[in-house]
Amino acid sequence: MVEFRADSHSEIIGEVDAHFFQNEVKGNQYIAAISRRFHQVYNKPTCVIGFHGIQKVDVNRNLFGNNSLDYELIAGIRTAKLNTAVNVDQNWWGSKVASEIKKRIFDFDDWNDHAIANFRPYLIEDDFDASMSVSWEEPVITDLDSLGGRLKESLTLYARDSPYRITADITVMPEATFTIRPGVVLEFAPNVGILVLGVLKAQGTRGQEIIMRPLKSHEDLESNNIRKRALPPYLGTESIRLCTGRNCTLQADSNEYGFVSSNEGFLEYYNRTTMQWVPLCDERFTERNAEVVCRELGFDSINVYMNRGRRVEYHPNSLSRIWSWPEPLQCRGDESRIEDCPVRLNGQLYGHRHRCEWNSKFIFIHCGERNLPQGQEYWGGIRFANGEFEENLYEHRIHDVVTHQTTQRAESIIEYVNVTGAGILHNEKSPAVQSISRSPAISNINITLSASDGINLISPLEKIQLLFNNIESTLGVGISAISLTGEGRESSESSFSPLKEVHIPYNLFSLIDICDTTKVITLEERVLVYYKYDNHPVNCIKIFNSVYRTKPFGFRLLQFNLFNSTGKHGKPDSINLYDGDIYNVTSKLIASIETGSHNERTLFRTKGPSLSIKLFATGASNVHGFIAEVVTLPISAIGFNRDVQHNISKSVLQDNRQGAIRYASAGEVNPIVTIEWNQFNYNCEKLYGNFTTCQAAIDMDVQNMQTIYFRNNLMRSNQGGLSIHADSGGSATSLKGWIHNNLFTANENNPALYVEGRQSSPYQEVIIYRNYISQNVAPYKNIITLKQVVSNFSYNYVHNNYGYHILEVSGFEKVRLPIYQTTSHNGFYRNYALHREARGTIVAGTAGQQFVDNIFFNPDNDYEIVTVNRSIATLYGQL
Repeated sequence: MVEFRADSHSEIIGEVDAHFFQNEVKGNQYIAAISRRFHQVYNKPTCVIGFHGIQKVDVNRNLFGNNSLDYELIAGIRTAKLNTAVNVDQNWWGSKVASEIKKRIFDFDDWNDHAIANFRPYLIEDDFDASMSVSWEEPVITDLDSLGGRLKESLTLYARDSPYRITADITVMPEATFTIRPGVVLEFAPNVGILVLGVLKAQGTRGQEIIMRPLKSHEDLESNNIRKRALPPYLGTESIRLCTGRNCTLQADSNEYGFVSSNEGFLEYYNRTTMQWVPLCDERFTERNAEVVCRELGFDSINVYMNRGRRVEYHPNSLSRIWSWPEPLQCRGDESRIEDCPVRLNGQLYGHRHRCEWNSKFIFIHCGERNLPQGQEYWGGIRFANGEFEENLYEHRIHDVVTHQTTQRAESIIEYVNVTGAGILHNEKSPAVQSISRSPAISNINITLSASDGINLISPLEKIQLLFNNIESTLGVGISAISLTGEGRESSESSFSPLKEVHIPYNLFSLIDICDTTKVITLEERVLVYYKYDNHPVNCIKIFNSVYRTKPFGFRLLQFNLFNSTGKHGKPDSINLYDGDIYNVTSKLIASIETGSHNERTLFRTKGPSLSIKLFATGASNVHGFIAEVVTLPISAIGFNRDVQHNISKSVLQDNRQGAIRYASAGEVNPIVTIEWNQFNYNCEKLYGNFTTCQAAIDMDVQNMQTIYFRNNLMRSNQGGLSIHADSGGSATSLKGWIHNNLFTANENNPALYVEGRQSSPYQEVIIYRNYISQNVAPYKNIITLKQVVSNFSYNYVHNNYGYHILEVSGFEKVRLPIYQTTSHNGFYRNYALHREARGTIVAGTAGQQFVDNIFFNPDNDYEIVTVNRSIATLYGQL
C-alpha cells in the first residue's frame, strides 16, 4: 500500500516515492498486511495506492492485480469543484473491462469530494508491452438498482414497487436535469447524497410524497462504499471523567461493564505523575476531542456539545496543589480513547506548563443520544451548488434576442418530499438540504432525524421561499442561513463589521477552502474564500491571477474570528496578503491581519494582477475561521438585487437541538426577511448549570438589513425566544423591525425577546405590538430586553413571567432622541422579578424614555419601574 497525505498531523503507515514507472504491484502480502493495519487505525478502506488531500500525482505504467484489498486506487485529492482530476492512465488494473476497473477505483463518482481518476487509456493485458484501450468513454448504462456517479444526461425516476438504491454520490451535472416523480422512494447508503450542479425537480404530491431515507440494511454495500466503522466503547477508563459540582464518581451498574458514567459535566484528566484528577481549561480543546471523550466513556459521539464555563464550587484556595496536565492533544475524532490522540504539533513548548487557575473557563461536555434508530446509518443529504469557484453574477444582464427578456437561470424545485436520517456526508456532518449561491424553491418538505441542520443556505443571490415545511428532531439548527453580499463599492473601509461566529459545515462545494489543493486560481469577477478551524495547525496559500492579467485585486473580510493567540507562546494566527505571487521574491506584503490588529474592516488592494493569501492557524474550536471576498478592481460584481426577500412562513420547526433559525448577514445591502405564521416548539436543550445548546430559538445577527417582519408566530417551550442583533453602516440601511401578533410562552432560561443595536451604528428601530408574552422563566436573564434601539413597545400583554427583570429598556446615554423609547398601552400582570436588590418589573436604564397608559399589577415585586444611573446600568450588563 502506498499512502500520500498532505495533512502532516496524521500518522503515516507506509511511505514510498511518489513517482511510479513500470512497477509491478500484484499479490503483495506485505502491502496487504500494512493495509489491514491502516484500516484498523484510520477506519478507512484498504487500497494499493491512496491519495489523501495532497496535490496531484501522476501514476502511469503500473501493473495492478490480485491484491487482497478493497481498492487498487483511492483518488482522495480533496476537491470542491468539477474537473479536478488525477492522471492514472496506461496502467493494468486486473481487467480489460472498463466497468470492472471502475469498481477497483474509488474517485469522484463514488464520493464527489474526491478527484476524478482518468484511467483511460489503460493496458488491456497484464504486460507492460500490451496494447492500450481506447481513450474515450463508452456509453454508460444507468443501473436503476444501484444509482450513483455523474448524471451527464437528464434522468427521470418513476414510482415503482421497490425503492431505488443509491450506493454512491449522485452528481447532477450543470447541463442535466434530475426529475423525481411522485411516490418515488429512494434509499441511500451511508455517507452519500445528491449534489445538484444542474437542476433537480423533486415534486411529489399530497399523499404521494417522495421519500428519501437511509438503507435499512447495508451489509452488502461494504465493497462499494466507504463507511466510518463504529468503534467499540472503551468503558474501563481511568484517565478521564465528567464532573457536575463535586459529583465525579462513576456509579456502579449491573450491566456487563460494571458501571455507568455521567453523560455531562466538566472534563477532568487523571495525571498519573502527580496522582490527581486535573480539570482541563485548554483553550484549544476542540469538538473532535470531545467526540473521543464521549466515545471513551461509552456514549455515542454523533451528538456532542462542548463549551467552556466557570466552576462555581472553586474558590481562590481551591488550588492547593499543582493542577497541570500533559501536552495538549489533537484528535481526529475517530479514536477510541483520548490517550490514543497524538500530541498537538505546536503544543510542546519548553518550560511551559499547561495548568488552570481557579477562575479559568473549564471544558464542559455533554454526550447526547443519537436520533436515528440503531441499525441505520445517516446518509449525506441534498446539496445545490455551482460547478466552479466563481459565481455567475452577470446572467441577468444578458438579453435574449428571441424572448426579448433577460436570461433567467433554471432553478431547482423540491416539494412534498420526506427526508429522513440525513446529515453525515463523507464522514462529516452536513445539512439535510444545503444551497450554496443557489436559490431552489423549497416547500412542503418534511425533514426529520437529521444528524446536522435541516436546511442550510449560504450566500443565496435571489429570493428564498421556505413555505409549509416541517423540520423536526435534528441535531443541528432547523434553518441556518448566511447572506454574504459583500460590498459593491471600493471604499477603503467596509460599511459593515465582519461577522464573528457563523454556522457553516466543513467542505463547501464551489467555495474556496484556503487549504484546498488548488493553489493557483484565475479570477474574472468575484469568489468567496473561507477557512473553518479544525484540530490541527495549518499553513496554507492561495494565489489569484486575474483573467488576461490586467486587473488588480481587492480583499475584504466578511467573517473574521481567528483564534486569539496574541500574547501566547508561538506564532500568532494570522492572514498575510501579498501583492503578487508569494513565491516570487519581488512580491510585497500588503497587510497582516491578526486578532486585535483592528484592520479587519479594511479593503486591501494590490497594484498588480496577482494576489497571494497566506493563512497560519493553530488547531482550535470550529467556531473559529474566516470568510472573505476576493474581487477584481474596479468592482463589476453587482449581481445582488436589493429587492430580494427571504421568506420563512407557515412552517413548523420543533425539537431542533441547536435552535430553530440562525440567520446572519454581512454586506452593503441585505435582503428583507419575513418570518410569519410559524410554530417554534421545544427547540434547544437545557443542560447542566447555565449551559443550553443555544442562546435563542431564533438568533439573528444582521447588518444593513432594512426590514424584518416577525409576525403571527408561536414561540413555545424553547430555550430562549427571539434574539436580534442589528447594525448598519448608515441611516439609509438601518433596521426597521416589526414584531407583532406573536405568542411567546413557556420559554426558559434565556430572554423570550432580545433586541440590541450596536453602539457604533446609527439608530435601529423596532416596533413591538400586540404580542402575548406569558409563562416564560429566565431566573438569571430579563424576559424582554430592548437595548440601543429606538423602540415602540405597545399594546402587549405580559403575564405570569419569572425573570431577573421582566422588561429592560436601555442603551442610549447622554443622547436626547428625537423619537422616544416608548412603552405604552401594555398590560403587566402577576409577573415575578428575581433580582435580589431591585425586584422591579421594568428597568429604565437610560433617560429619554416614555411610559404612557400602561397597567401594572405585579404585587409580588417591590417596584414596578426601577430607574438606574449609568454605573448601575453597566453593572447590570455584566451580570
